[in-house]
Amino acid sequence: MGKGIRIKDVSKINWKEVVRYDEDSPTGLVWINPPSGVKGGRKQAGGLCTNGGEPHMARIRYKGEAYPIHRIIWFMFHGSIDNNLVIDHLDGNPWNNKFDNLFIKTLGDNARNAKMYSSNTSGIAGVSIMDNGSGNKYAMATWRDENLKPRSKYFSFDKLGEEQAIQLAAEFRKQKIQELINIGFQYTERHGL
Repeated sequence: MGKGIRIKDVSKINWKEVVRYDEDSPTGLVWINPPSGVKGGRKQAGGLCTNGGEPHMARIRYKGEAYPIHRIIWFMFHGSIDNNLVIDHLDGNPWNNKFDNLFIKTLGDNARNAKMYSSNTSGIAGVSIMDNGSGNKYAMATWRDENLKPRSKYFSFDKLGEEQAIQLAAEFRKQKIQELINIGFQYTERHGL
């Protein structure tokens, strides 16, 4: 697991005594007996969280702690989760906690199912338009190598022109991704969309 990423251990609670899986619930879970303090005795367990207005995840508060619902659902069906693994939402919707949308993966495999970041400046996944602070712009191709180490290569607008720099950065990144695929890494069809 990457530095600074803390995964909440859901295995310390017998969730089957607290909640039950329900695909009709917006979070995927409903309370068996809502704990005191749950507003209006709401059946839906937990809530849907956003990050900058974008869907982020569904969480449940229980005994003063917040837990990610997708990990609880996986645990309820499978009984264990290695804390070095993540639960991927195959359709990319972090609010869709239907069991058939969840799949356990390494952090790297999860990243290879990631959509393009909303902060992307070029419209091409893994390619950003950057400024070195002196007014010199360039296209930067980024990817993670087989050890998940971030890598990048720069293409100067001054030397190549804006259009060609962006095109070469996109082609270079595509080549690096293909090299990873050739040695067995799997990228999903929705990666970068």
